[in-house]
Amino acid sequence: MEVDFWPVAAGVLLEAAFGAAGRPGVMAVVVHRGRRDLGASRLAMVVLGLRLAVRSARRGLVVCGGSLNGLDATFQGRRPVAHEVLVWEAGEVWVPRRVWEVMAPDRYEQWISRRQILGLGRRP
Repeated sequence: MEVDFWPVAAGVLLEAAFGAAGRPGVMAVVVHRGRRDLGASRLAMVVLGLRLAVRSARRGLVVCGGSLNGLDATFQGRRPVAHEVLVWEAGEVWVPRRVWEVMAPDRYEQWISRRQILGLGRRP
């Protein structure tokens, strides 16, 4: 696994993430919004690893461990999808957290179709 860090302006963060995710050989991009999101970005990487393990053929995933506030996650028909996870915090309690995956329209449709086939949810 190879990891790289590309600083970009906040206004083009998701566009840059989707651009990077579309490059040959790139499996996934974690959107990191600065020092305040460090723990959230680490969590996003863990969830991302689980998503890639389940769907090993998947490439170009874009995830964000923190809030999507201020990011245009719906540009060009993209759909933000929340993955709810429980984190064992300080060795004492399970705490709910949310990791966002921003999907291109075609990936979102495939995801919804799989959920319907598995009986995990209805079409919104």
